[in-house]
Amino acid sequence: MQLLGGLGALAVLVVSAWIGGRMLLRRQGLASPETLLGASLFLGGVFALPLSVAGAEPRLADDLRVTLGLGGQLATFAMTVCQAAFVWVVFRRNALWAKLLVAAIGLGFASLLVAQALGGGLAEYFIEQAGILRWNLLALQVMYLWASVEPLRYSARMRRQLRIGLGDASAARRMLQWGLANSCSFVSNGGIIATTLVLGLNPLQSPALLGWIGVLALASSCFLWLAFLAPSDVARRLWPAEEEPC
Repeated sequence: MQLLGGLGALAVLVVSAWIGGRMLLRRQGLASPETLLGASLFLGGVFALPLSVAGAEPRLADDLRVTLGLGGQLATFAMTVCQAAFVWVVFRRNALWAKLLVAAIGLGFASLLVAQALGGGLAEYFIEQAGILRWNLLALQVMYLWASVEPLRYSARMRRQLRIGLGDASAARRMLQWGLANSCSFVSNGGIIATTLVLGLNPLQSPALLGWIGVLALASSCFLWLAFLAPSDVARRLWPAEEEPC
């Protein structure tokens, strides 16, 4: 189980760094969808996950665990806001509720971090897995849900257009795969929420849950690779669309 967790973490790190780094190197502007998504993937895979895992290591000194955990938490915060902003810009740019949702996710996340620091202290969360900061998982879950629903909904719309000879089968497929990647993260984070908020345990110290998270992380990484890195002919052979010949 721990091996699965390690493989999942490695897959997320490699794929997120590769995709996110390529997007960021194109320098499309700070507010561009490509920059927002690239920053989200890079921050999540290269900083948030490794720092959070390292901060959960009980053999390290408490001060170091707090420092690593805080770094992971700040990276997670930035990742969450960037991806929520990407979904808003791409799918709901003119919707006021979407803009407010991005603001609510960001403010909620930041407020919980400040409240934890001023209240029970950061060690209460990063060492004891207690405190109000645990509820930041809900902000992350809202983002993953939104980032799953919008591309899956749009992919379904594109596939309906394909049936009447409109649209792009490759774009529809890749949109579906990106939505499924986020869905895996949504399910994984749901397990972490149940473990942390209901049972009061650190999921990174549970071999069974760590293995489950690793399986979902591997699946998410595969979907991301198919959506953003796989050549069109390879993606078509691995995932033929209903409207295309195999």
